[in-house]
This record gives sequence, C-alpha cells and structure tokens, in this order.
Amino acid sequence: MLDPLPTAAFEATRSIAREDLHGVLASLNARVPFRFTGVYRFDGALLCNVALFDRLSPVVPRGADAPLGETYCAITGRMNDALLVSDGRRDPRYPWMRANAVISYCGVPIRSDAGTPLGTLCHFDLAAWPAQGDEAGYLLCIADLFRHCLD
Repeated sequence: MLDPLPTAAFEATRSIAREDLHGVLASLNARVPFRFTGVYRFDGALLCNVALFDRLSPVVPRGADAPLGETYCAITGRMNDALLVSDGRRDPRYPWMRANAVISYCGVPIRSDAGTPLGTLCHFDLAAWPAQGDEAGYLLCIADLFRHCLD
C-alpha cells in the first residue's frame, strides 16, 4: 500500500482535480492499459457518470449513465472496497455480469467522511486486461480527492 499523500500535496492535487478533472483522469489513464478512466456517482438505482476519459475519444468529457445493478461500480459500492476484474466473461464471482460490455475493471469507492460509498473512481475496458492490484491500491489512496466531484 502506498503512503498517504502529505497534506500540502493532497490539497494541491485536490485543487488540480477541481480545475481539470478530465486532465487528471487522462493522467491516471496513462498509467494503465485500460481504455476508460472515470468518476461515477451513485444516485438511487442509477450510476451517473461525472467525468470520463476515453483513450480512443479523448475530447469527450463524459460518458453515459447506467442502471446501477448492471455495473461493476455497484459491486464496488456494496463491498466498499477495491474491485479487480481481469475478464468478466470468465470470472466465477459475478456470473450475472458475463454478458456485460465491460470486461475488465479496476475500481475503488469514493467515500463520504463517514465512510459511506458515494461513487467510484475506476478504470475499465471492453477487452480483458490482467488484474491491476498495485493500481487499485493507488486509487484507494487518492479516491478522497474526487469526493468534491460528487456533490
């Protein structure tokens, strides 16, 4: 697990995330093989896209919303922990997700001050990719920087 960011660095990064969320997601996406990196908010039965970076369409700032129950983000929220899926078509943990367009996923909850999941910070793809355990740890360390995006 990575060390928490020092307070000054944390505040500076939070400020950058406020000013250029799409740019921050692009930087996070450059670390991994996944096509997409996004911030999502839980809203009842809906998963609302707040911001998205798509490696193949980098100028598009947002993606579509989705029914919450049909997403890996929902599982991440229920677990209130990181979720790694390298190939959802073959993952025995979530057989109901096998027909989902999203095949690989690395996501973490964005939590309230009380620890309640409000949404997710995640990488995902329509192709299979090896599990990104170190990346999940990194995302867990920085997820709080994105809490303000969910207000």
